[in-house]
Amino acid sequence: KDVLLKKNIPWSIQSKLNLNYIPGLLILKEYYESVNKNDKAKLTEEMALKLAGEGGKEQQVKAYLKK
Repeated sequence: KDVLLKKNIPWSIQSKLNLNYIPGLLILKEYYESVNKNDKAKLTEEMALKLAGEGGKEQQVKAYLKK
C-alpha cells in the first residue's frame, strides 16, 4: 500500500504512463463496491485519483466518479 501511494514527480513520463492504470482501477473499484468490500474500493479510488492528479487528469476522474 505505501509503495503504491508514494509520490511521483508530477507531469513526468512515468506519471503520464501511469494514467493507463486508471480505467482498470475504476473497474476494480466498482467490483469491490458490488461485493461490499468498501475499504478496498476506497483505497482503489484513492490510488486512481492520485495517479490522475500526477498525470493532470484529476478533474476528469472526479467527474467520472460523480456519475
